[in-house]
Amino acid sequence: MDVSITHEPKWSKVDHLFLLLPENGKAPTSVELPKGLARLIEASGFAGRSDESITLVAAQPKKVTLVGLGKETLTIRALRAAFYAAAKIARKQRDSHIAVVVGSSLPTVSDDAATRIAADHLSHADYRYDAYLTPKKDEKPIAISATLVPIGEVDAKRAKALDREARAIAAGVRTVRDLSNAPANEMTPTRLGQRAEEVAKAHGVKCTVYDKRAIEKMKMGGLLAVNKGSDEEPRFIVLEYNPKGAISHVALVGKGITFDSGGISIKPAEKMEEMKFDMCGAAAVIGTIQAASMLGLDVRITGVIASTENLPGGSAYKPGDIIRAMSGKTIEIVNTDAEGRVILADALHYASLQKPDHILDYATLTGACVVALGSEAAGLFSNNDELAHKLIACGEETGERLWRLPEWDEYKCRDGIRGARKPTRGAGRHGRGRARNAGIPRVAGALTALCLLAASLALSACDGKKPDVRTTPSKPRAEEISFTAIESPSLAFLPRQQEATPWRLEEDPIVIPGDRLGNYLDQDAARFLHYGVLDLTAGKYETVDGHGFATVEIFRFPDFVKSFGAYSIRKGPNIKYLPEGRASSPSFPRNCAFRTASATPPTPASGRSTSATPFRRHSTSTTISSTV
Repeated sequence: MDVSITHEPKWSKVDHLFLLLPENGKAPTSVELPKGLARLIEASGFAGRSDESITLVAAQPKKVTLVGLGKETLTIRALRAAFYAAAKIARKQRDSHIAVVVGSSLPTVSDDAATRIAADHLSHADYRYDAYLTPKKDEKPIAISATLVPIGEVDAKRAKALDREARAIAAGVRTVRDLSNAPANEMTPTRLGQRAEEVAKAHGVKCTVYDKRAIEKMKMGGLLAVNKGSDEEPRFIVLEYNPKGAISHVALVGKGITFDSGGISIKPAEKMEEMKFDMCGAAAVIGTIQAASMLGLDVRITGVIASTENLPGGSAYKPGDIIRAMSGKTIEIVNTDAEGRVILADALHYASLQKPDHILDYATLTGACVVALGSEAAGLFSNNDELAHKLIACGEETGERLWRLPEWDEYKCRDGIRGARKPTRGAGRHGRGRARNAGIPRVAGALTALCLLAASLALSACDGKKPDVRTTPSKPRAEEISFTAIESPSLAFLPRQQEATPWRLEEDPIVIPGDRLGNYLDQDAARFLHYGVLDLTAGKYETVDGHGFATVEIFRFPDFVKSFGAYSIRKGPNIKYLPEGRASSPSFPRNCAFRTASATPPTPASGRSTSATPFRRHSTSTTISSTV
């Protein structure tokens, strides 16, 4: 529906006037209604209940319909329902031009905002995706245009500006809806790239669409892996809106799975046809940049879309596969239906390399979020409180609610989030670490996806700092390098980005609570738990020149701390272990400092005394060999 905003509708050209009135409300005085209409409304006996509507016959316009808003304080939900009712009546009575007057205001927002929101919802009140429907021979479709009278005290100049803003937003939303509703056999990754180019060309936005060969050159292993089961090639789409004098830079990242069967971990047949909507995140990015260009926003926006199908096939990726994303991080595939986080790992990494001030990721990522929140709100994760509060406030204002979910570090330690069934496979033996796309578990499923995506950015979900993300080419190994471990009772052992010359922290450290150490320690678990370990901090370092790697494990007990470590050598199985707090050891490499807070462990609960060094932590979970 084409909506214009004006204080002075041309009543002679209006087929149908819709008056939206609260319970026991009277005709609004902010607009000059046709003569006699106020008396007609009073004589109608209209009560204004939310389920009530009455159509009256008048002189000009010929039809007047009163739509009830109810007795409660007006909400966006009630306003939207009234608009849908009006659009349904107008479509049924084949009206080509309608006028809408709202006899109440939204108490939570300004009159400007209320008018803009009303225009937005009214413009989509009659939306139908009927591109493939055959119209009846005796019925030609009628396009409805609407005139909205501004809500409350809005002057003529501001009404004109609101009209322009509302049209831009409506055009962007319409693009999103049309892209999302298109059938999957038509809206393939190739076609999605073409539509992105068409929208970009029409609005002066730069668009680059990368084909499969270019994606291979960029080493986007996640996107390529998900695409392996499909005959349709993947596309990686980059949209760039870059106005002069931009005051900030925002990256929008969208999931573009044009059809998701689940792959080898195939979905149930029921409602699988709705999996064409798995590219709504990509559609949102395209529509948002279109609206931003039409509005002339002074913000640089980079849109990043990873698009493919996820289908089973002889060459499809499989549970148990290990793939390497663009960032260099390896991902163990446990469930091929958790493909969104796999392709977004590449998209987010690419976006972070553009060094934006903020990254916003739109994705139909997991049904676990629907289980948690239903269809009334979208889940929100953010490592920036200020940005999160703004997004939530905008959602409340427009009727698109967001609910913030926690990003506590404890969630990272759960099986399936930390890294593997036995987390040693993710942190030690494989050297650089491995994330796990642990499917859609029964508990905290959305957080599983979050942690993998945060890992793809080399950024803690609770950090708030911009990521330092680098690609990871193959590196030669140094013959022997020393490093320093930092002493502290908890995470301060390995403070984020604090460098210990000549070593620097390669990834954010992880903290594993004592009750979660069983999988991590394997056969050593009983020995450590016997002494009441509180938690384990594990960190990985690399040398400044990038030639050496090392692992540090720091165990925190009730009243002492124990540290272990290993570092790489050039070749062969000869792994060097750092001694446990004994700087005088002849095997201790030169220029190393490796300390413990206390050389004497506590007496165990049994009352038996212990030796000064009761632990020997030289298992493969702390070694990094030249084969890494």
